[in-house]
Amino acid sequence: MRYQDTELLSAILRLKKSTVSTTELATLLDISQQSASRKLRDIESKGLITRELCSKGQKITVLDKGHELISSVIEELKEAISNADTSQKKFTGYITSGSGEGSYYLSQSQYHTQLTARLGFSPFKGTLNLEIRDNQNLKNKEKFLLTPPITIKGFTTPKRTFGQLLCYRCSINKMPAAIIIPQRTHHNKKIVEIIAEDNLRKTFNQKDGDKLEVAYN
Repeated sequence: MRYQDTELLSAILRLKKSTVSTTELATLLDISQQSASRKLRDIESKGLITRELCSKGQKITVLDKGHELISSVIEELKEAISNADTSQKKFTGYITSGSGEGSYYLSQSQYHTQLTARLGFSPFKGTLNLEIRDNQNLKNKEKFLLTPPITIKGFTTPKRTFGQLLCYRCSINKMPAAIIIPQRTHHNKKIVEIIAEDNLRKTFNQKDGDKLEVAYN
């Protein structure tokens, strides 16, 4: 969430306007107006901004805590870049069974079409879940997620609304893959969902508890 909060704060500052509308923010971030409103409420509740409604929209002030978050993320990115070497550009986890939600979401044509276009491969309609069990690999994964993601737009069907997905390119045994993070997820940060063109379990003959390495550039 730190990166997403920073992205929204940066967008507010980039607009350089005394009043801002959720429509402008939604357009700048390529998300729905509903998502923009929800994100604003979220960072306001965290004490990162204040908002004051006015006739032309709302006056948004980024507070010291918000500026400190931006500075902190910038420093983390600088450190990640300066400390980057081959040994750090990977993390390992252990295969674990999921709830089957990944298959449901990837079966939605609106997601699948965007993922294919943005990632350069047509993903298998299911995710591979990895559980990270130690602090060093968790730290390496968190550094990886500081890099700018590929954003897959959410959409609405007659039955429900599907939120946006954040994607991060990686590879499994040199096979192109991607970590996906749904806007709304019940997973904790130790669980990673990965997609690839093939069924990774079958391709590499893996089962629950097997160790797998994720590499990234």
